[in-house]
Amino acid sequence: MLNLLKTLKSLKFTIVLVLCLTAVFLLAQVVPQKDLLGGKIYAQWKQNRPVLVAALESIKLTDIYKSPVTLFLWALFFLNLVFIM
Repeated sequence: MLNLLKTLKSLKFTIVLVLCLTAVFLLAQVVPQKDLLGGKIYAQWKQNRPVLVAALESIKLTDIYKSPVTLFLWALFFLNLVFIM
């Protein structure tokens, strides 16, 4: 428990979280997002690349701004800020 608290207070951990969030948001620039594209364009992309879209949808990377991965990273980031302050 003490080790976890020490890690959450670490500046290195903050840098890692910022880099992870940056990577996730850069990925969102490359992967077409379901909410941002029109339904017709997304359906066409899904039809053209069904395996890729199915894989990305299974880990929720086509809706990255609501993805559990992104929310978890944000939660860790704000928890880190609380402990640093």
